[in-house]
Amino acid sequence: MILRIWHGRTGRTDADECQRLFNAQATAAIARGIAGLRTIDITRRNLGAEEVEFCTIIRFDDWAAVRAFAGEEHMTRARPAVLPPAALRLLRSYDAGRMATSGAGGP
Repeated sequence: MILRIWHGRTGRTDADECQRLFNAQATAAIARGIAGLRTIDITRRNLGAEEVEFCTIIRFDDWAAVRAFAGEEHMTRARPAVLPPAALRLLRSYDAGRMATSGAGGP
């Protein structure tokens, strides 16, 4: 199993719109029926009174599924995150994303 993990932060006033955009992207990816795309989890937590952090964890069966989801241009360290352009404008900070393989497996 391959995990694609991403973190981003936005202001409290933009958090609902960011979440809407992330949820729409996840729904669209699942609707594409990508073979090997297992799950997309999006978490949200408040960081004090002014900031909200999002974390996405996307589970894939293999690298072919990652490529089908992200596209070849997102398979390098230079540009691994796949983010809606409208969300990018709302984010205060974000990491480019990282991938890790896990031998733990799962259902």
